[in-house]
Amino acid sequence: MIKTLRLSLAACALVCACSVTASAQNQYLAKQDSLNKVYATKQGKTVFFELLGPGAAYSVNYDTRFAKRPDGWGGRIGLSYYSASGEHLFTAPLVINYLAGKHGKYFEIGAGITYYNVNSNDLFFDNTYYQVYDGNGGYYTQEKNHNGVLGTLNF
Repeated sequence: MIKTLRLSLAACALVCACSVTASAQNQYLAKQDSLNKVYATKQGKTVFFELLGPGAAYSVNYDTRFAKRPDGWGGRIGLSYYSASGEHLFTAPLVINYLAGKHGKYFEIGAGITYYNVNSNDLFFDNTYYQVYDGNGGYYTQEKNHNGVLGTLNF
């Protein structure tokens, strides 16, 4: 009798443990699904470091979407400063772009202007500033954890 009672209690404990585990898995999956819905209606924003783009050698950029969605119209602004041998270069690229795609896979196309300010200690050249009009296009993917590396082609 005691042996049967122990077996019954052990069986009940095992059933309870399995049902709690199954419930925890379902809650995790539900949370994952709800996070995807949150990101689908959240305004896309990112800060990134760019090499050899509109900001000359490098720039630090902030990109955002204008609507509360991860694709569509957006813009970015960047800053860069370089100094060597008495010459100083400051750039500020400003770009309007459009992201087309879904599920973390996007094609980007855009156009913008970059402000260049060059200061030189050279006797033959004056301090100058000028603007350069540029465009960009590219394709990138975003991982499920919403972090990733992206590549663009600037022209």
